[in-house]
Amino acid sequence: MDEGWKLRVGDTVLAELRNPSPDQPWIFCDFVPSAAFESYTALFEHDLMLLNSDRMDEWFAHDEVMSTVGFVLEPLTEGSAITEFVLHIDGNTAWFRY
Repeated sequence: MDEGWKLRVGDTVLAELRNPSPDQPWIFCDFVPSAAFESYTALFEHDLMLLNSDRMDEWFAHDEVMSTVGFVLEPLTEGSAITEFVLHIDGNTAWFRY
């Protein structure tokens, strides 16, 4: 059984988050981008840079911008889509909470 989520905007699948490994409050996954993710790479790179630099006021403002994009996590198998979440991506690893 495939476990994980599709990251999408509208009908466009940007990536799959596979092999979830919960480490509360986060869920860590393997990150497998599609070609469509390239348009959003800079947003997530900026997110990680702010987070790693401990520039939290700027990170919160950036997170507000990211929340307007309309990202959705849709289960690969069954379940409800998640529309409100925080997602970080670093190379082939993604982690999120909702």
